Amino acid sequence: MGAVSRGCNEVSTGIPADTLIIGEGSFPLYWSSTYTKSILAIYDVAVDGAAIQKSILKDKVPINFDSITKSLPPGDYYWNITDEEGNGCERSFLRLLDSATYEQNVYMLIENIPNTTMAEIAFARSFILQQHFYIAPALASSKLAAELEPSNKLYKKNLAQFYATQF
Repeated sequence: MGAVSRGCNEVSTGIPADTLIIGEGSFPLYWSSTYTKSILAIYDVAVDGAAIQKSILKDKVPINFDSITKSLPPGDYYWNITDEEGNGCERSFLRLLDSATYEQNVYMLIENIPNTTMAEIAFARSFILQQHFYIAPALASSKLAAELEPSNKLYKKNLAQFYATQF
């Protein structure tokens, strides 16, 4: 489990986070870093340019993008975790959507899932939403699948990746 940015071993996350789409709902992004002091930087450009927002991260505390990005208008941004000098891995993509657009996009992604058991539907939703970078509803669907069928190892493994702390 866990993911590192392409070509970067200094930062790892519990789930792949090269692209995140956020609109409503929060999710914990578990991470680890080799940096002594880690800073989450948000940019409005993919390369170069100064960060438009910075937050000092606490070790072992998941990133909550919902609270960090609440002052930013909808749009496309980039983020990375840097050390104190600003050295960091390649920037990852971050799209902030208004609630209505976000809800509509999520609905369009999951509306054609075949009607099977509630647990299977929840798992399928989680998979599709995660593949399309809608992590908050993917996490909610993954939790539901694991709650509905707690003995299903696949559902439990899928849920566990959201909370991975060992990279």
